[in-house]
Amino acid sequence: MGRMGRANLLNIQFSLGYCKRYPCATTSTRYNTPMPKMPSQNLLKLLAVLFVVFVALGWAITSVFSKYNSSKTQIQKETVQNTPREESFEGTITFVDPHLNPGENISFSLNDSLGNEIILLKSQDQKLEVSEGHFVTVFGTKKKTTAGQDYLLVERIVLKNGSN
Repeated sequence: MGRMGRANLLNIQFSLGYCKRYPCATTSTRYNTPMPKMPSQNLLKLLAVLFVVFVALGWAITSVFSKYNSSKTQIQKETVQNTPREESFEGTITFVDPHLNPGENISFSLNDSLGNEIILLKSQDQKLEVSEGHFVTVFGTKKKTTAGQDYLLVERIVLKNGSN
């Protein structure tokens, strides 16, 4: 046989899987170990089961977190409704004897331009002492003393002058 005939014979043997010198590509791996055979039906069943399991797991996690978030937003809504709103008043800050309201630590009031008391003022810092005698707008939360009088727990003060 010539060279051409021998090459054709080797190609035929290799393509039919009869090649003894080289491992056959359809039944072995590169390292000449047999490949595991998994039928296509078993693979499809496995994929279907995994799909159902992960969908169920995702649904369960979503329902748990949605219940948690809805209860959390309900608590937030309740606290927002119970939070007192900020109020504002305008007038002149004047000193009041702190002994008139014992135990309350209230020593200032807000008066109108005629000198009539609008509301008592209380603050956690020195802003009322600094603003004493000035025409201001006070912002804060309205509360009641033990005697039942209204007072404003001042959070901020805006000084007014002749131009505003």
